[in-house]
Amino acid sequence: MNHLLTIIFISLFFVSCFPSTTVQAPYLVDESRQKQNLYYIPSTPNTPLSSETGHLHFNFLRSSGDKYSGVELQGGIIPAEHLGIIASFAGAKNSSTEDFTDFHRFNVGAGYVGKISKRWHVEGYGGWGKGQVSNHHFTGYSNIDLNEFFAQPAIAYSNPKKTVEIGLISRFTYADLIVKDAVFDHAREPYNAEQLNRLAWQPTNFMWEPALILRAGWKNFKFHGGYTVSANLNNPSLNMPKGNLSLGASLQFNTAKK
Repeated sequence: MNHLLTIIFISLFFVSCFPSTTVQAPYLVDESRQKQNLYYIPSTPNTPLSSETGHLHFNFLRSSGDKYSGVELQGGIIPAEHLGIIASFAGAKNSSTEDFTDFHRFNVGAGYVGKISKRWHVEGYGGWGKGQVSNHHFTGYSNIDLNEFFAQPAIAYSNPKKTVEIGLISRFTYADLIVKDAVFDHAREPYNAEQLNRLAWQPTNFMWEPALILRAGWKNFKFHGGYTVSANLNNPSLNMPKGNLSLGASLQFNTAKK
């Protein structure tokens, strides 16, 4: 009996001296933390909601959505009949206390504007944009360059006094998301690794981003509210917000000589 107890004691001693090779659960980063890293953030379509020659507008917006918030600066002018020119900047970060994602984009474009009636008109803008998505992962970082081309047809209403404007926009975006860096532990963050591997294999993303915009106030100053839905048509599993809520102010002037 004493010999049996001695053998059991020696066996337990040696087993305790060697660490287990079993992978523990904390080795994998929690998927909810991995999903804090976003790979595209939608923005508000830049639209003058006007067909008046000489119209000049500046929009100052605060935008937000699932897991992010940011600012947008938009401007545009209609220098000649039926011709509009637009430019905008959008920047956003995670809405959490930590900086998991940093996104920025600059767009320029031009298009056609024309009246349907005294209160209704159509707009059709197209253009190019460039930006970057930078992510701070739990185990490292990644950087993605954004190059895009967009087209955004719209129909708009304004009352005779130009104090209320409503626009329905359907924006289509061809976005190339080029992975530049993926310096993190792919074994510990398999969800993020799959996201970036898919982008590396197929960087092109086709977005459909319809939006509703309402501006109301005075002729030269209006409050702005808008909502944009963002759908990735060929890569629906890309981790990105599905909508953008924008609130802010719009300054509008007519630079044409009377």
